[in-house]
Amino acid sequence: MNLTEYVRTHLTEFVGIPSTPDTDMRDILRAATASIEELGLKGTVHADVKAVSASSGSGGILFNGHLDTVPIASGWTRKLGSWDGDFLYGRGTADMKSGCVAGLAAARALLDAGIPVSLLFTTDEETTMHGAVKLAPSDLVKNAAAVVVAEPTRLRVVASEKGVLWYRASTSGRSAHGSLPHLGDNAVYRMMRFLARIERYGHPRDVLNDITVSLGTIHGGTKPNLVADTCSADLDCRHPPGTTKTDVEALLHEAAKDSGERVRFEQFHEVPPAAVSAAAD
Repeated sequence: MNLTEYVRTHLTEFVGIPSTPDTDMRDILRAATASIEELGLKGTVHADVKAVSASSGSGGILFNGHLDTVPIASGWTRKLGSWDGDFLYGRGTADMKSGCVAGLAAARALLDAGIPVSLLFTTDEETTMHGAVKLAPSDLVKNAAAVVVAEPTRLRVVASEKGVLWYRASTSGRSAHGSLPHLGDNAVYRMMRFLARIERYGHPRDVLNDITVSLGTIHGGTKPNLVADTCSADLDCRHPPGTTKTDVEALLHEAAKDSGERVRFEQFHEVPPAAVSAAAD
């Protein structure tokens, strides 16, 4: 099949396979491994981190991407992997099953030209990134002459990436019956006062260089007729190269101080920022 048919066929298959964080990723890994082996390469599945890799030899280009996607939004009506003219619908059409299929197509062309090539696809980029953390130091990556990460960047080279820190913020209060709320101390209201100070960090003046904080989830109380004595909020913090976890935590504690509330913070996820040296070839 020609290049267009190859890309369309494989992308339709990949997008049609659900690979949101709540799936076990077996189906998408099976499809990716089969596509790799169609190229004449031996696919190696890294079961502990749910990733797959292959190589025809050192010194070539490594194409890297992730096969997992964010969850499907409510109200979705189209079948995953369905076409409407030239438009394909489903998670991964942009971020980034399309990039993985582009890597497969490029590998196909390079192999036909006798040029060494490697492939590495992970399935947890949207969550823990354990696959990338484990495999980035591997010989597969070290032996590549260049690495292409086919994220959707409008074909612009991205030389750095913000770090990720997730925190669970918690507030405490005192429970009381809903008919006598003045006898309680509502932990949700305490959290609201803190979050009001955090909101400004969701509107950066410089999206590339400012620390941002986004509220992801919030949980408080147990029943409608009880004053909530606990509340927790999960925060997604992004910080650029040159900043540290200490900088992020200072920002959170400053917001808590400004709110007048006692807020506890528990970190439960971290990916450090990364940057390519400006002097790199």
